[in-house]
Amino acid sequence: MTADLIGNGIVCFMSLIGFIFAAVNYFRPETETYQKMIAGALGCCFICRLFEIVQFFVAEKLPKIFEVGTLGSIGCFMFLMAAFIGTMDGFVDDGSKAFKKYRWKAVIFTLIFDLAAVMILLSPASVSMRVSLAVEEVLIGGTAFFSFKQLIIPKDLAKGASKFKPFYLIALLFSLGHMLEIVIWVYDPSGIVIWIIPYLMLMLTIPALAPAFKWGVKRWKM
Repeated sequence: MTADLIGNGIVCFMSLIGFIFAAVNYFRPETETYQKMIAGALGCCFICRLFEIVQFFVAEKLPKIFEVGTLGSIGCFMFLMAAFIGTMDGFVDDGSKAFKKYRWKAVIFTLIFDLAAVMILLSPASVSMRVSLAVEEVLIGGTAFFSFKQLIIPKDLAKGASKFKPFYLIALLFSLGHMLEIVIWVYDPSGIVIWIIPYLMLMLTIPALAPAFKWGVKRWKM
């Protein structure tokens, strides 16, 4: 049993817990769309991991070609991006010049995700896998951009929306963990130690996303 299978199994279980928590709290008629998107993101994460576990037991390995599980992961970050772009980022950043320097700092920070996308395109994986994972890395970078920007905006500018900062920190660590996991996976280094870092980040952040988000909504509306 390989390190990535063990990690995927634990992350899958954590994703299920996070999705159930989010679904119970946000799949209600009175909740706003951006809140339901958090549940959608966790649901996609769970489906992705579940598919990869099943695929491993069927094929006895995770082939480095495009597979359906990748779509679940892409869907996860599309939901998060939609929540940020559609509503959450607008809570603070109104597009004025006062936030311009924070946008540029976030752009510079997310260059590491662009570097990861280039590393993936240069990896020994199949062309279809490289392209799909590079697209996924761009979406992860977008999530990291909004999370990092909201974290560095001072509380006096963020006002009540600063209550979401714990959620943004967790979302940023989740993005970093996912980025590291993909880069490590496509290059397939030997040894289990290097896998511990991304999987530990994912195991801790995934079940915390929905509770931190709920805490932010509750505190913001007080």
